Amino acid sequence: LFLLFLLFLLFLLTSPGLLSLRFMKTTADQSDPTYTKPGGYTPVPLEGDGFGNVQGGAEVKFTEAPKFKDIPFAVAFLVQFLAVVGILIAGLSTHVDCEKFDGIIWDCKTVSGDFSELLPLIKLISLLGGLAIAISVVYVFLLRVFTKPMVFAGIGFTILSEIGAAVYFGIHQQIYSAVIFGILALFMVIYFVIVRHRIDFAILVLKTASEVIASYPATHFMAIGSIFFKVAFACFWSYTLIMAQRFGANASYALTSFMIFSFYWHFEVVKNIVHVSVSGTVATWYFLSDRMPENPTLDSFKRASTYSFGSIAFGSLIVAVIKTLRVLVRMASSRRNAILMIISRICLSCLDWIAQYFNHYAFVQVAVYGKSYIEAAKATWNLMQHSGLSALVNDNILDGVLWMGVFLSAIICGASGYLVVMLDFLGLSASISPWIGVLVGALAGFLVMILSMQVIDSSIATIFVCFAENKPALQQSKPELYQSLMETYYNIPTV
Repeated sequence: LFLLFLLFLLFLLTSPGLLSLRFMKTTADQSDPTYTKPGGYTPVPLEGDGFGNVQGGAEVKFTEAPKFKDIPFAVAFLVQFLAVVGILIAGLSTHVDCEKFDGIIWDCKTVSGDFSELLPLIKLISLLGGLAIAISVVYVFLLRVFTKPMVFAGIGFTILSEIGAAVYFGIHQQIYSAVIFGILALFMVIYFVIVRHRIDFAILVLKTASEVIASYPATHFMAIGSIFFKVAFACFWSYTLIMAQRFGANASYALTSFMIFSFYWHFEVVKNIVHVSVSGTVATWYFLSDRMPENPTLDSFKRASTYSFGSIAFGSLIVAVIKTLRVLVRMASSRRNAILMIISRICLSCLDWIAQYFNHYAFVQVAVYGKSYIEAAKATWNLMQHSGLSALVNDNILDGVLWMGVFLSAIICGASGYLVVMLDFLGLSASISPWIGVLVGALAGFLVMILSMQVIDSSIATIFVCFAENKPALQQSKPELYQSLMETYYNIPTV
């Protein structure tokens, strides 16, 4: 975290074209030469969306058939999935000799196909998963109704988290870590004071994003539906990984590495299909307003899972490779190469964060304009050069309230898991430790809330990208919201 903060300061102080924004001295003439006052734009033709829709003002004309993008990566993803199926089939046809068994994860009994010991765990996951879904629905409602206090609570949560980490390390006499987190907490306070004039804009964007999601609840249902798909794939993947242990030790290591990569690629693809679908829905709302299709979420999902699937697989592949390398480096760590491994893990962690952050905005370009991944990456790079700092500040302000929800959900579900096992609610106390209940509950709460916050985060990113690239469209479709956003965005006095 400290390293990322230093990198951010370096970016803030040295990025070309952003020196005028060094201390958030954003003025109308620096950011947009055509801006004079809210409502002062002259409408201009809008860019086509890549799926045959060419926006010119409020008009939409269907002039060309949609095209599939990045087809080789869609094919590669399918081949990879077939390889996983092949591993499962080969494992099922392989006999297990427990006297010679040399698996690297599960015991011979489980690998042989006896899952009776896992049934209590499945019951616990089902109960706590349902609780996590209910918590996520309530939290999204609170974000929409109490936006401003929730954002300030999220800022406080961010600062208190750093202070809490400093106190924790201080109590355990880890002085260097305590000092680093203490300094980081101080920097966070100073940072939020500097960007305080951006908070109103961030609040308005979050409130708008929450209202859009509330208007199109299919986006939230789609995210929840992806949970069941992920659980189903996780069960299939886990069973395949178990079957992979039936081979020799060397083969098991190689297959396990491939399965780790497959796990991350599948989960990234599913996550980004949801992201692109939500972004497409929000972009439709942004540009079309009174000409909304009957079911914009379904239309966006169809595009994401067909025409843009190759682009999603391409971007997800990059993140999956980095995450797999992180796991393999962690598995290979030892005392002999401790320093090298620490450096490698830090570098891979930074690459992982950069790739995911860049993809988050690149996939908005894929959703809005139907671009290939390379085209979307170029457009995102241009966006970052002109509005990257504003995007980063906006995300920093709102990240706290989103992560606060994830933390609270994990805490509540973890505590519930402990009580369920301790009180023997499902007859699990004889087979599961209460601390396993805590772990399962915390993971369920964490993962479910992450998906729910992803819907909000996708909506926020889409509104920001559309607003940064095409303000006139919002002026035509929603003049009142346009004026409010313009007033909060440019209401930043010179320091």
